[in-house]
Amino acid sequence: MHLLYYNPSFVLSLSHKNHIITEKSINVKILGIILLSILAAILLFILFLWIVSLPIDKTKSYDKDSKFYRGLLYFCTSLAMFFLRVKINVTGAEQIPKSSYLFVGNHRSNFDPLIAWHIFEESNLAFISKPDNFDVPIFGKYVKRCCFMGIDRSSPRQSMTVINAAADLIRCGEVSVGVYPEGTRSFDGKLLPFHNGVLKTAIKAKCPIVVVGMEGTEKIHENTPFRRSVVDVKVIKVINPDGRTTQELGDMVKDCLKPYDKSVSAKA
Repeated sequence: MHLLYYNPSFVLSLSHKNHIITEKSINVKILGIILLSILAAILLFILFLWIVSLPIDKTKSYDKDSKFYRGLLYFCTSLAMFFLRVKINVTGAEQIPKSSYLFVGNHRSNFDPLIAWHIFEESNLAFISKPDNFDVPIFGKYVKRCCFMGIDRSSPRQSMTVINAAADLIRCGEVSVGVYPEGTRSFDGKLLPFHNGVLKTAIKAKCPIVVVGMEGTEKIHENTPFRRSVVDVKVIKVINPDGRTTQELGDMVKDCLKPYDKSVSAKA
């Protein structure tokens, strides 16, 4: 006949193990609920961004800036800068005029305009860019509603229409306008030939030209998400366009941007 022996320590040990397992399963469930909640919040936010973009007609030219869509644009850009881990150093910002102006800079990355409207929020920048940029889901419509303009360089008539519209926007103080005279981004850091015609915007609007140099934006896509990107932005000079031709203005801008031209630094 076998006698059953009751071991209190064994029962307590088993009870303790069951308690730990229960705690772990509860923690896993809580973590799962948190992750699902975050995912749901992100999806709802994207859905919201998409819904509010529906009324915007990307084929239309807007002559009034929208505080609502510009606020969304700035908020989403701030989130992007945070998650992309971009640190921005700005010098010379005290030179920025209080009135509307023509922003002119070097172009190394698709992030250049994002950085520009992010750090110069009060200027309400609206860029002249290639029409393809307005095909970007959601945000293509947002920038369109914020008075951004598409230019077809193969059509002189359409280009002049855009330049006149940009000058009108600056003249009435609705926005400041941004242009990249190179026309497209440089993949090797060398300044590309200038399209001086866009500088006619400043002549027509009789507004100052703010020359800005950027360095480091071309590294953002390489560094994300494992390394922080450092972008240096310098307001180099404010040029008065009065009495100057587009060629003269182009030469002045190019001279300002020489420190950001890798072809020049390589020769030096």
